[in-house]
Amino acid sequence: MGQLKKFVKVAVIFKAGKITPVWFEWNNNKYLIDKITYRWEERKGRSQILYFAVISNGELYQLQLDTENFVWDIKHEITAKEDFV
Repeated sequence: MGQLKKFVKVAVIFKAGKITPVWFEWNNNKYLIDKITYRWEERKGRSQILYFAVISNGELYQLQLDTENFVWDIKHEITAKEDFV
């Protein structure tokens, strides 16, 4: 598991008060999200951080949104998705 901490562009759908990421761009590549395996949130000071564990093309990524400044980043890339699905 690597610590990537890179900023990404994320397309989302807002529906019934819920945010659902559908694709993200990272390192000049576009990744379609095949599945959201888990979502959670936490507070860091004034910020609420939303986390999404997502699968794209067989790779597991963790995306996070800082709701104070609306910046997305990617924290982890894990290649063995079978352990997390």
